[in-house]
Amino acid sequence: MLKKYAENKWNDDYEMIVYTINNQAEAMLEMVELKRESDYDEGLMVAAFLKWKDKSIEIEGEYFVDYEMLVYTYKNQLEAKNSY
Repeated sequence: MLKKYAENKWNDDYEMIVYTINNQAEAMLEMVELKRESDYDEGLMVAAFLKWKDKSIEIEGEYFVDYEMLVYTYKNQLEAKNSY
């Protein structure tokens, strides 16, 4: 799905296709790692997932999720929650 998303977004700009695929894949792996941390907050993760699930982009029957933004949002929300 990431490859199709990147190709659709960047057409023949191969440098940006690779950049997008790599960044999204890294964010997906980081999301998995965040779920293993002791302060993991499932509610915040679900909220971030729903926020960055783009129903306007459907590829192979699934909606695109911007995992870079999901991780960014989750981490910022968790930091804010833990700061008070």
